This record gives sequence, C-alpha cells and structure tokens, in this order.
Amino acid sequence: MRNVLFFFALLSLGAMLSGCSTSGNADVASDAVVKFHHNLDQGLIQTILLDGDPEYKSNTFNATYLQKTHEVGGKVKDSVGGRISSQTMGDGYQVTMLYKTEFENYRASETFVWGVREGKAWLKFYEVKGLPGVSMD
Repeated sequence: MRNVLFFFALLSLGAMLSGCSTSGNADVASDAVVKFHHNLDQGLIQTILLDGDPEYKSNTFNATYLQKTHEVGGKVKDSVGGRISSQTMGDGYQVTMLYKTEFENYRASETFVWGVREGKAWLKFYEVKGLPGVSMD
C-alpha cells in the first residue's frame, strides 16, 4: 500500500511540474539553479551577480549574502526541487522554485525567483534558510 501511495505522489509531482513548465520555463529555471549551485560551490559570486537582473546585481547586500552562504554552507552535496510556480510578467515569466538542499555543513531550504524569457533565466531573488548566521535581516 505504501508503494502505491508513493507511486501516486511521484506521479502527481510529475504532472504538477510538467504543468508548470509551459514553454520550458521550469526547465530553464531548473538549469539556472544547477548553474547557480556550481558557481556558488566555486565561490564565483560575481558570476552569480552578473546573471542577475539589474536590481539584484546592484544591491551590494546580495554579494555579502552569497559569500556568507558559500562560507557557512560549503559546497552543495544534493539539492531537490519542490514547489514551482510560474507567472506571466510583462514579456516574460517569473518562476519561483523551492529547494531542499544539503550543503557540506548543513541542510537548508532555498527559494529562487527567476525571470525567464526566450530560453534564458536571470536571478531576481535568492534566500536560504537553515544556515546559522545567514539571514536576510
């Protein structure tokens, strides 16, 4: 019985994800998360910022926040995407993604908000919860 429930949960999740990936927006944003994690692992904070929208990259707090996330969490060992929502925003889309991530030193929850247009994603917002001393405050 548990296996049947697990199967239906996976099937539902798959249907939910495919329903949110209109025009591949969820796929583009998921690929952007992989790139983000790679750059964070390498400490390439400026690269992450350059891939952000103008407001995100111009906010000096974000560089400090990302550096602290890298220092405290360590490298990403595993990350699993959960809820995804997509909204039409002007001539593109805004895709919000929630991840459960296992860093070298801690487990945490991540929230990403991406702008997506014409197969390209740019970071609009990032927050991690569960890393000591890393806060949006």
